[in-house]
Amino acid sequence: GDVDDFDDIVFRGRLEDKDAIGFYLDQDRLVACLVVGQDEETENRLKDLIRAGARAREADRLGDAELALEDAFA
Repeated sequence: GDVDDFDDIVFRGRLEDKDAIGFYLDQDRLVACLVVGQDEETENRLKDLIRAGARAREADRLGDAELALEDAFA
C-alpha cells in the first residue's frame, strides 16, 4: 500500500523478533502494512483488506495478537 498518507502506525509483534505487522492507518482506514515474518496467507489477507479500504474497528487493539484480522477490521 501507499505510505505517503497516514496518520497512525500500530505495531503487532516486534521487528527485533522478525515477527511483526505494522498497520498504517489514515483515519482508521488501513492504507498499508509493513510485514515481517508472516505467512503468505496473512500477507494476502492484509493485501485484500488494503484493497477493500477496510477500517479498524478499534485501532488501539490492532497490536493485540489475540485479535484476529477478520475481527479487527470492518
